[in-house]
Amino acid sequence: VLFCTLDTAVQHHPELVQTYFMTEAVPVATSKFTALHGALWNGGTFLYVPPGVVVQLPLQALTAHMTASGMEQSHVLLIADTRSQVTFVQEDVSGSADLPGLHNGVVELYLKAGAQVTYLQVQNWSRRLWGVSHQRAVLAANSQLRWAVAALGSRLHWTAQSVLLNEAGSSAHLYGLVFADGRQHLDYQTRQDHLAPHTES
Repeated sequence: VLFCTLDTAVQHHPELVQTYFMTEAVPVATSKFTALHGALWNGGTFLYVPPGVVVQLPLQALTAHMTASGMEQSHVLLIADTRSQVTFVQEDVSGSADLPGLHNGVVELYLKAGAQVTYLQVQNWSRRLWGVSHQRAVLAANSQLRWAVAALGSRLHWTAQSVLLNEAGSSAHLYGLVFADGRQHLDYQTRQDHLAPHTES
């Protein structure tokens, strides 16, 4: 199992990164924000689970926004190969509750045939952070995705979350939990594209 920062993956596993990074799931040309992300991404998490490997314990990554200057553009790239299984927890936090900033993130999940992935995502950015995120999963035959999102933080956060059910037998279950107060604006738009017969979402 390869579990590291995306920077490390680019250096030591460039063939895997080049094959999947902003190609089918979230192409660079999706929007102006993804084009900016593709040019200037700064950090993130890489996870590759080889064929047939079952990861018994959940894996967790923490992305922290610690400075008021610049833009946070982290990237999650997860590849679950044939008949593999993994649970991955991604948590996004700020160094303080009133730290200003801008988040422009991308999440790409690739499930090969028969793979089973549980992806848990907790967004708890500062109440002064503004965010945009493009997130998509690509599912092959008989793969199963459970995707749960908890949105707690940020001043305004817009998220496009989608699933491509590319091959027969694939299924995706999406769950969302949002807690907002005051002037928070949390906008999650989901879309499931059934591109093959006998798919479920």
